[in-house]
Amino acid sequence: MTEKHLLGYDPITCHAWNRDRSQLAVSLNSNEVSIFQSGTGRGAGWKLLHVLSDHALRVTSLDWAPKTNRIVTCSADRNAYVWIYDQAEKKWKPTLVLLRINRAATCVKWSPKENKFAVGCGARLIAICYFEEENDWWVSKHIKKPIKSTVTCVDWHPGNILLAAGSTDYKVRVYSAYVKEIEEKPAPLPWGSKMPLGQGHSCMPVCFSVASGQPTLLAKLDATQRKESTGGSAMQKFRSLDRNARSDPTDTTLPTVHQNSITGMSLLSGGGGGTKLCTTGVDGQLVIWDIKGHSCMPVCFSVASGQPTLLAKLDATQRKESTGGSAMQKFRSLDRNARSDPTDTTLPTVHQNSITGMSLLSGGGGGTKLCTTGVDGQLVIWDIKVFFNSEMFFNRPGEYLSIDDVLATEQRVQCKFHQTVHGLGFLDNNLGTPDIPAGHSMPLPFWLAKSLSLQRRKILTADFPNVYKESYRNILAADPTVVDLHRLGPYFYEFGIHLQSLVHPQAMFIGPSLTSTLQRRFRVILDQCQALPENMDRSTIAKLDHTEMKLFQVGHRQIEDTEAWLMNRCGRIATARLVEQHRKRKRAPDDEGR
Repeated sequence: MTEKHLLGYDPITCHAWNRDRSQLAVSLNSNEVSIFQSGTGRGAGWKLLHVLSDHALRVTSLDWAPKTNRIVTCSADRNAYVWIYDQAEKKWKPTLVLLRINRAATCVKWSPKENKFAVGCGARLIAICYFEEENDWWVSKHIKKPIKSTVTCVDWHPGNILLAAGSTDYKVRVYSAYVKEIEEKPAPLPWGSKMPLGQGHSCMPVCFSVASGQPTLLAKLDATQRKESTGGSAMQKFRSLDRNARSDPTDTTLPTVHQNSITGMSLLSGGGGGTKLCTTGVDGQLVIWDIKGHSCMPVCFSVASGQPTLLAKLDATQRKESTGGSAMQKFRSLDRNARSDPTDTTLPTVHQNSITGMSLLSGGGGGTKLCTTGVDGQLVIWDIKVFFNSEMFFNRPGEYLSIDDVLATEQRVQCKFHQTVHGLGFLDNNLGTPDIPAGHSMPLPFWLAKSLSLQRRKILTADFPNVYKESYRNILAADPTVVDLHRLGPYFYEFGIHLQSLVHPQAMFIGPSLTSTLQRRFRVILDQCQALPENMDRSTIAKLDHTEMKLFQVGHRQIEDTEAWLMNRCGRIATARLVEQHRKRKRAPDDEGR
């Protein structure tokens, strides 16, 4: 599922792949950029090809243009270089970009057409850089207003005009990056008809949904507002704003939850990882913070109808249990350090520190392989297709002639009709009409619900049974050995396999949950197989579903056959009856001379 590659012992600041993913450019927290020959795959190594070292200070970001094969780098030395590979001399040659900034450059990104790129920096501006053919150099134009802090990330719209930028003033803004010297006038867009350079479209964090290429405003995310003061002259407000960053000189409140120093902090839930944090302060407040999601692992989301849904954490690594130390030492370490082993300093994740970069390795926009780099110096490749789809044990197609498969798909699921279905009102005895109206809900066999929900004209939406939803998955994740799967459904695993084919936000969760449940219950099944008939726990066997019962029967039969062979109760090797009845042919007179 994952490939781990250690490129060095220094933090990886940034990375970028070339077009065919055969070469990788990385900066190991220095002023140099190293280009490696790709070493993905088992037994493959990494070969250093080139070192780009014209920057004076640490390289903060880089990007590799897939079409023109040009690399752009920016650094804390306030410079940017465009690197072009010389085929004759077999080396990369740099060209200095005139950024005209007085703070460190923080991020850089090529435009989709690769005729310009954007550079964010700590000078509270964005530099739009393009090549000026008359003077044979790279120049820049600045977007300044209304940025109030360091720009940390930039990204382009596929149309090559709009640019999104995030900064440390808690804002995400969308700008026009139209450069009239190198581009034709853009056509009117949903964002505006006139698109001069630097035209801003947002000054606070907002949420959009995109359907058929049309953005729709959902909500403004910044709901915290300071109350406006009604007293004081305009000059007083201006002076107070200049000195105290507030318009009302009598306003002594801070724009933070705590109004004074924090004096205490403790984990409220979530164990060592922590999902809720409790803080107390001099102001007398006790505040509970939900910090779920801040960890050293990539998280996969799906977006449907503009709404992101958490699918799963890609990192399923678990910490190994410590075998040394007394119970008291473990208890003290768990109380102080949130871990049972005081000498254990490793995290239960693949990355041992913050993830600094993420890029798609293959799969296009959907993405089947993901590449992440971190402060721990590791480059990790995540195979998302293996994690979610057909390579997993629990994601195989049904068998048409299998009786078990027929019985599993006969289970009913709750369905809601989106269209009026004529002549099928008899399926619901309580309906009382010949047709099924739109909006009506009723249970249907899974095989029928699946075929109707996956058509181009979506007739209905099938919901998941409760036993496969989050509440029951949490129970199975806690201790699946005590759950009566036979009561939840005699074909619990088989039916769960089929549910993954539905278009449902929770479909991706079922595969990992079924796999984890069977792995942890397999030990119980194995113990019962090895037990003597009089020592078997009948109540445990009664909790097995159909798949687990077949495993138990096969295992128990194999153990009985093995014991019979060891006790010499098997049949002895005997001569075949055909051989016993066979008589030798007498030698003929003609054979004597041969």
